[in-house]
Amino acid sequence: MNKKTQTFVVVLAMTLTLTFGLSIAYGQNTDDNQSFDSLERNDNDNSIVGTWVAVVTQRNCQTGEVIRMIPVLNTFNQGGTMMEGGSSLTTRGPGHGTWEQTRRRQYSSVFMFLRSNPDGTYNGFQKIRRFHTLNNDTLTTNATFENFNAGGLLVSTGCATETATRLTE
Repeated sequence: MNKKTQTFVVVLAMTLTLTFGLSIAYGQNTDDNQSFDSLERNDNDNSIVGTWVAVVTQRNCQTGEVIRMIPVLNTFNQGGTMMEGGSSLTTRGPGHGTWEQTRRRQYSSVFMFLRSNPDGTYNGFQKIRRFHTLNNDTLTTNATFENFNAGGLLVSTGCATETATRLTE
């Protein structure tokens, strides 16, 4: 890795750390943190469990500029497992992962999917870490992702936002 690439990776890591650290620090509300488990169990509108129709917006991590938008489906299961499916299943598999509630109406999730070349050979995987906020039937998300090659080496990282609505009848 050359000096310019190393500097970029260090700056990216620091930016992501500061962004998520500040968003967590300024997003805390002690009233919301108290007994969110009982509130969540008694208020079905505040449960992440279910299927969500979403649009992922990949962004430039430094500028926030939109790179591309991808429609996806997310299903959060009771008990903390989840599945995700994107629109391009020819070069990637479905996402599998876990989720947990972090405070009232806030969640985190992590999932990964396998990637393949157009000829079907294995091409590595992508791992995505997300932080969700639930407001009635709208789920907004900030995410970071890491791309690994077939040998398991990290080759790139990125940022995304996501807006989802609950799938209903």
